[in-house]
Amino acid sequence: MQTKGTAEQDQTIRQWAGYDTQSATDAQLVETIVGEKIAENQTVEIPSWVRGDVAKWYVSGDITYGEFAAVINYLYDNGLLVSEESAET
Repeated sequence: MQTKGTAEQDQTIRQWAGYDTQSATDAQLVETIVGEKIAENQTVEIPSWVRGDVAKWYVSGDITYGEFAAVINYLYDNGLLVSEESAET
């Protein structure tokens, strides 16, 4: 398991979690961690407990990048983050 992320991954997590002056969206975080582009017709919604607990633990050094990424990957792989937007008729 990867214990340290790249500078870009670390920065995106900090931005997404609110520990930076800039912000990152849920989609940007997933793209950075999972490494797959989110399509325009898809919506990403990461549960609030990930930001409130897991990201806080990562930023404070209580868990590694690999552990944080494992949470995001698990949620992504099990279809719990991304949904298709329905087409308007």
